[in-house]
Amino acid sequence: MMLETIPFATVQTAQSMLPTFQLELVRSRAQSGEFAELESLLWFRENVDDWRKEKVLMQAYKEYAEAMMISSDTLRRKMAAIRAYPPEKLVYWISKGAGFELIETANTLAELAKKEPMQLIDEAVELGNENGKTMTVDELTAFALGEQKRDPALFRVNTLLSRLARFPELLKWDNDKRAKFTVWLDAGREFFS
Repeated sequence: MMLETIPFATVQTAQSMLPTFQLELVRSRAQSGEFAELESLLWFRENVDDWRKEKVLMQAYKEYAEAMMISSDTLRRKMAAIRAYPPEKLVYWISKGAGFELIETANTLAELAKKEPMQLIDEAVELGNENGKTMTVDELTAFALGEQKRDPALFRVNTLLSRLARFPELLKWDNDKRAKFTVWLDAGREFFS
């Protein structure tokens, strides 16, 4: 792929020391990348149930991850991030500047913020930051946690618990084992609320 070279002597705005044209080009590339990745993830999501029925889901993850130039675990994490959100919502969020990292962070913070993940992402996009732009991950974290922001350990523990909650699905546990695990996990969460 041939990248354009842009001379540094382009017009700059009072708000930025970097050339406006270069910033717009980078923003456009980043957003195009997010949309391309979303398209790939949505195609994969549409086919997961069929592969699960055929008992080839793990192989599908392996092959698709390799094609996306990521690990199978990264593909699983990205699939967990987009959850069952409607494609229109995901496209809207990305078009407004919310990337996968913000979506994943909102999913993780939702319980602590006592909100639904979708509501938190909508607020990051629609309420925005002090400049009216979509919140960054750090701004969303501060917004969601409020006073709790001062305790980073709480955020790390919640992230760990959220990851643990994925184990029953990833390990394909039966309903009895899932129920026992959920009871155990909920008991552990009480220590951090």
